[in-house]
Amino acid sequence: MNSHQIRKFTPARLNAVRSEWNALAGDDEFEIELAPFFDWCETHIEQHGGDSHACELHNTLTGACDAIIELVDSPQAKLSKLLKLFISPEMWDVDDKREQVVNLYVNAFIQVIDNGWIKGSKHIKLYGRTSLMLSILHTIHAQWPAASTRSTATFQGRWLTISLT
Repeated sequence: MNSHQIRKFTPARLNAVRSEWNALAGDDEFEIELAPFFDWCETHIEQHGGDSHACELHNTLTGACDAIIELVDSPQAKLSKLLKLFISPEMWDVDDKREQVVNLYVNAFIQVIDNGWIKGSKHIKLYGRTSLMLSILHTIHAQWPAASTRSTATFQGRWLTISLT
């Protein structure tokens, strides 16, 4: 069951998430770890040209923003890329929340793939920025149902590329 969906930010929603994450992280930690990122998000709510943009990974069960993802779509909608995934401070204790974090990444990848195909993308690229992301991408690659999805999954460095055939 997919418990997350990608949602575009509004300025009001981004401010609400900023406040929630600040409360979770604490003022000092937030200022060092997240404030510059949220400043970037404010100027990247919409995608302009080939620039990336910030979206919410919304938990449909709790209503919380479990992560913020950085996406880029090509102007011709032939390619979608997930560049980064920033998890909520609520899940920063990865040892204690490992299963929840893994499920979050899997849900994010599924949402990016689905949204890319809905937009008409022929290729969706997912970047394994961290060891955890790369490990999950290798698992997805090994279990990719190519025949039933009319698509292929290939690795190029740290990128997993899903292509329609």
